[in-house]
Amino acid sequence: MPDILSSDELNDLLAAVEGNEGEDEPIVYRDKTVATYDFERPTRLSRTQVKQLQRLYESALEDLTGVLSEKLRTSIEANVLGVRAVNFGSFSGMLPTPTYVNIFRIEPYGYRGVLTMDIPFALALVDRLLGGHGHTTEKPRNLTSIEVAVVEWPVEMILEQLRKSWRTPVEMEFISEGIRMDLNFAQIMHNSETVLRVTFALGGEIGSGEAHFCVPFAALEQSKALEKLRDESLGSPSSLSEEEKEKARQNISRARIELAADLGTTTLTVAEVMRLKPGQIVRLDVKADKPVTVKVGGKPKFLAWPGRHSRSMAIKIEQAIQNI
Repeated sequence: MPDILSSDELNDLLAAVEGNEGEDEPIVYRDKTVATYDFERPTRLSRTQVKQLQRLYESALEDLTGVLSEKLRTSIEANVLGVRAVNFGSFSGMLPTPTYVNIFRIEPYGYRGVLTMDIPFALALVDRLLGGHGHTTEKPRNLTSIEVAVVEWPVEMILEQLRKSWRTPVEMEFISEGIRMDLNFAQIMHNSETVLRVTFALGGEIGSGEAHFCVPFAALEQSKALEKLRDESLGSPSSLSEEEKEKARQNISRARIELAADLGTTTLTVAEVMRLKPGQIVRLDVKADKPVTVKVGGKPKFLAWPGRHSRSMAIKIEQAIQNI
């Protein structure tokens, strides 16, 4: 039989609750996720950079539609739908199965990227190139080896126009390595790798579909492509006025950073830690007559002496650590 509180127990419980009214309640803060961000190697795109990349790819697609329309003898349209920085795992997970996937090597940097295309539009290209009207299929299926060979030409044309577009900020080549119908089994990079994903729509009299152009941020950083776009979007320091420089210095001076005094470390076994009791002394690897290391943002920056200031613990800066 389940336990049931008696009337006396209920009265005692209510009295205890009423007696606690008015006491300070603990303040509960909502958990916030804080992510590390490296300003020297940013993996996010500013609005200006997104607009620059959109113009870059729109120019490439404009040239592409002219070439494809002429070769296919039908009207072809292409428009940029979006430019985003995402991780490779989320990108590959959003693609339907099957999907036409062209894996290419980015030279001279050795990284790999992918160009994907909806299967119905790829089959419409094949039908048109073989003399048909370019009809699409309602049910996607894997392309045969012959169909893969036929669609290779328009795919190479797309990559060629993208090569030309990137030659504005930097020199790089895209060399096709292989074809897949499921990107999840390609294993060309780790799922956590940050990539630049450009989505564009393809359409015309033969139907419509989406394509994605995806390159790793590491390749863009190594080639200095994003750095050049960043310089154009933010302006070089020499182009800033004295007022803008002073405002930037003031904004930086108000930024808060973590400063920590490292009193020392030691190594104990698990058994030694379990035997520790209040009042016991643990010897550190720093001598008492030596200054402690002060870290700024996790990096050693100063040497200082520990002490007190009023009723608080404090440190007195002795010298700056050079060559960090």
